[in-house]
Amino acid sequence: MNDNAAKERPARIMVPVCLVAALALALRLLHVYFTQRANPLAPALQLDAATYDRWARALAAGGDPGPTTLMQSPVYPWFVSLLYRVFGPSLAAVRVAQALLGTATCVLVALATRRLFSSLAAAVVAGLVAALYAPFIFYEGMILPATLIVFLNALFLSIACAGGKPGARRLLAAGVVFGAAVAATP
Repeated sequence: MNDNAAKERPARIMVPVCLVAALALALRLLHVYFTQRANPLAPALQLDAATYDRWARALAAGGDPGPTTLMQSPVYPWFVSLLYRVFGPSLAAVRVAQALLGTATCVLVALATRRLFSSLAAAVVAGLVAALYAPFIFYEGMILPATLIVFLNALFLSIACAGGKPGARRLLAAGVVFGAAVAATP
């Protein structure tokens, strides 16, 4: 890590990162829109997605979901149940929230790359690769934990690469985020 990146004017990195974020968000919201409007299978969840949805609905209603058919981590159903409590049981709300997490992941990737390699060009390229990476966009439209896990890992990397001497708070934050990422993995 190079501390010159921290001394640089914030606007120099923020303008390109905001453009990357705008592109990422536009692509992800288009994907959500077309998934909701044009995909006849979007409301018909199958396999793991149906299990996560059923589990999250039960948690949101305050009930016990009972045994699940698969051995899965409860972190993603807790996340979805929180969304269901706030927005009602809406798959569109979950997909939009995941699109926002995916956009934040692109920003975190760009910022961590800037910090690690001290290169604005590398940061922009990394952010664009994350923004345009089709599997990220695809899984952000699915009711599956992949988006949450990738976001938590990018957040961990961003915290860990946050320049300066790591203090106890930063190490604790990095550990908690990394633990959440591991716990969210099925």
